[in-house]
Amino acid sequence: MHSNSWKPRWENSKQESRLYRMLDEYPKEIVLTDGARVILRPLEHGDADPLVEFFRRIPEADRWYLRHDVTDPTVVCAWASM
Repeated sequence: MHSNSWKPRWENSKQESRLYRMLDEYPKEIVLTDGARVILRPLEHGDADPLVEFFRRIPEADRWYLRHDVTDPTVVCAWASM
């Protein structure tokens, strides 16, 4: 069964510090093999609703393998508000 309470799993403040240093590298642009340019960035609060809608379009049988209930807005909002 899916867990509805997603929380970051930092074991210590050193891991948390490392995460924030990694996030400082974003947004960044990458070039795909077909030449298309894509900007990568961390999730933002405004991404939560569209992401939930995206996950809801994935067949339930395929979502079954995911650790969290990604159709639950509270789960996705927690990801986007880190």
